[in-house]
Amino acid sequence: MKKTISEQVDTLYHTYAKHFTQEQVAQIILQSLLLKIVSGKHSSLDEIKESMSNLSLEYQKLVNSSLFDKPQALAIYQETMGFDLSGDRDDLGEIFEYLISRADAQRLGQFYTPPTLASLMIRICMQDRNDEALSIYDPAMGTAGLLVIAQKTLKKKAQFYGQEFNSTSWKIALINALIQGMNFNFGENPCSTFINDIHASKKMDIILANPPYNQKAWGDGIDILKDPRFKDLPKPPLNNGNFAWILHCLHHLKDDGIATIVLANGSLTTSQKDELAVREYLVEQGFVEAIIALPTKLFKTTSISACIWVLNKSKRKKGHILFVDIGELATKISRNQNEIGEQVIEQVLDTLGRWRNGESLDNASNIFVDKREQDTKDLKYNLSPGQYQPFETTKDEMTEESFIEKMTRLIYQFDELSTESEALTKRVRENLSRLKWDNEK
Repeated sequence: MKKTISEQVDTLYHTYAKHFTQEQVAQIILQSLLLKIVSGKHSSLDEIKESMSNLSLEYQKLVNSSLFDKPQALAIYQETMGFDLSGDRDDLGEIFEYLISRADAQRLGQFYTPPTLASLMIRICMQDRNDEALSIYDPAMGTAGLLVIAQKTLKKKAQFYGQEFNSTSWKIALINALIQGMNFNFGENPCSTFINDIHASKKMDIILANPPYNQKAWGDGIDILKDPRFKDLPKPPLNNGNFAWILHCLHHLKDDGIATIVLANGSLTTSQKDELAVREYLVEQGFVEAIIALPTKLFKTTSISACIWVLNKSKRKKGHILFVDIGELATKISRNQNEIGEQVIEQVLDTLGRWRNGESLDNASNIFVDKREQDTKDLKYNLSPGQYQPFETTKDEMTEESFIEKMTRLIYQFDELSTESEALTKRVRENLSRLKWDNEK
């Protein structure tokens, strides 16, 4: 029986494990695919390197000839040349998804968004949109997986915008977009979205984001008091980037734009004063349309419980927020891996659509709760879906997933308290020092 491409890739990983890391094997395969499409087949390492040197500048920045210094690289290249690419672009997309998911987790797949989660995010944004052409943006695009799945989902033209700090991920994102035939602008070089906002003047129809969670020191190198994304708004804390990402996305949305942003669950409940101030602002301004609590174990590289923030600058259900909890509705695909099934996605989209159109949720599943924005104020703008209705669970006892979620929340709260404690200790010491000086005078 003929091997699938994923099986052939697995064989390459195992065969050349002594010579290359998984990330290097993935890069050699990806660059070989690019060369096959752009310049045809070559028979030696010298020919491969010469072909790379003759590529246009657009392509040259995507390849690394030093990867082909070892003779084993030629064998990987030749195996790749044997891949059957006679199918449509979806086949290539599956190759990329598989390569990226199998690559080094701390590099290429650190924030890889699972396809079913990406599908849910995109379809929430696309619901009832009739635009002839759309602008779609991912400010932390990684290898452009969200944008590629968006292209597959669309039935119309779109211009894709993205930005990525990691050089390897950025190069693969460009290769991915080129092979998929996308209209895209990912900038001239990899760079920090916060320090160098390359799409600063653009407003977007749709924003899709799965940024780094709880990012430390995100504000190094920017003046938060003057930066147009933050200057007239409550300021997010400089030691946690969750709300900086939200405000960045909000800044880039058109007046009728919509964003789906994946963040750690701690963003829904944190009582840290700066984060609470931003969350209050988002609710009071009517930007929060829905909050969706996700199952655990969706991501291969982290067990952190996550949620989707749905921000909508022109939401129809004014003064209300839809809370959704699909935490217990995961489809288990392996011992350590869950996914969101198509049936659950359809259920969320159907109920969200009816809610947006003003229909009653009386007959909806109890995983959906419609609450007034005022109700969140009464709970100090806590946006955790579980705060507004005792959603049913399938087990009476605490599950492994609920234990992980609870521990994640407690650790997050402990970090917040530790930070506040350090700040208070510093202030007390300064006051005591000042008091000592005054007494000596």
